[in-house]
Amino acid sequence: MYIPPGFPHEGIAQNNSMSFSVGYRTPSTRDLQSAFADYLIDHEMASSQIQDPDRKPSTNAGMISKQDFSRIKQQLLAANDDDLLTQFAGCYFTNSKCELDLPDEPQDFDPEQLKLLLEQQDLIRIGGLRCLYFQQTVTQGIFYINGNKESLS
Repeated sequence: MYIPPGFPHEGIAQNNSMSFSVGYRTPSTRDLQSAFADYLIDHEMASSQIQDPDRKPSTNAGMISKQDFSRIKQQLLAANDDDLLTQFAGCYFTNSKCELDLPDEPQDFDPEQLKLLLEQQDLIRIGGLRCLYFQQTVTQGIFYINGNKESLS
């Protein structure tokens, strides 16, 4: 059976069985860079410009000096800090490519009530639900569901 990418599925065996799944694809660098740029635009982030009031005027029109290129590179690298990349990756990798049958109205759980529920009941993943957390932020109660950052604190 072939199930194309982006279509959630779930199967339950009626007898003893074995399953074999192939086809997991990671996004290309181009797709990640493009999505990251969209994320920065959508959230109005990384809009600072290079500032160097001591820079001397260029004497060679059209040439980018090593120092100027270094500043450009630093500007790009500064937009890629761990916190920002973690937020982007969490939203990007959990953004569902299809519709889920979820309730339209908010469930209005308060964080303390949710913590208590999690202590009493193991989490069960709904088929098609895209969720993840990062090792470095789980102790802060941060996780991602369907393209959204959520926090228990």
